[in-house]
Amino acid sequence: MQGSNWPIEPIPNEHDVYFRVHKNYIVNDGPYMFKPRAFVERGDKADQHKSMSTNWEEYSTPEQTQSEAKIPMDNGVVAMSVGGLRSENLTVNHAPIPTIRAHTDVNGLPDDIKDVEVRVKLFKHCRWVINPELSTNP
Repeated sequence: MQGSNWPIEPIPNEHDVYFRVHKNYIVNDGPYMFKPRAFVERGDKADQHKSMSTNWEEYSTPEQTQSEAKIPMDNGVVAMSVGGLRSENLTVNHAPIPTIRAHTDVNGLPDDIKDVEVRVKLFKHCRWVINPELSTNP
């Protein structure tokens, strides 16, 4: 277990993980849904644990994933195929945290956000489940 009471479980390739995309990454023209640099591993540099944080569909919904953002309505949510991510040589591991059983870590992205080759390949494994253009502030 990773600092939580939830067991770590294997995630089947057939499942999806949900990923929040902030409105500042959205593009209205061009071939991509949003800027490739939205795909980034974040984390504590002190302990060297960095990952792209996602939520496993087994224990979350797109709405729950969106609600975890500081300003939920400023974020859309994409579903990403676990098998698709793994086919791009990324790892997808269940990494529950005390308040989020669905939390998963995606690892293997290049550190340099200007290195977009792998990031661009991820678009074929994504689909909008909450379109940010439909989100409005109350």
